[in-house]
Amino acid sequence: MIKLWFILLSALRLPMRKTLISGESVPKAIHHKFFRLYPAAYNISWCVYKGIYDARFVANDQSAQTFFKPNGEVHKQFKVTDIARLPRNIAMKIIQGAQGYAIVDVLVDEYHNNPKYKITFRKEKTLIETECDTQGNIISKSVI
Repeated sequence: MIKLWFILLSALRLPMRKTLISGESVPKAIHHKFFRLYPAAYNISWCVYKGIYDARFVANDQSAQTFFKPNGEVHKQFKVTDIARLPRNIAMKIIQGAQGYAIVDVLVDEYHNNPKYKITFRKEKTLIETECDTQGNIISKSVI
């Protein structure tokens, strides 16, 4: 029955949401890599979407989010920051684009040569997650 429902949703091309999973359901390669990177992590929650595993957690008293490929390779890493710590041009572009929305959190990917920023906005019950580049241009946007 579940397969039939999945096939029906796929045929209709309805958007699929992230699926919350337990830590025991995470592949061993990802689990081992996660705890090598973040041995003191706590408040860990896992989601999977299109084969990418998303870990949200707290480490060193900071919220963070890391995405893993199924083989355990890190896809993206973000840590929470304050909008005031962003470069001024990016902060201004984000604030201008957030008219009518509350900024829930701001994350920065400092782990790559070309950093990216992830900003989550809320309007009533709707959460919108955006990623932008170092110029403040939106790369991706999704409703979560």
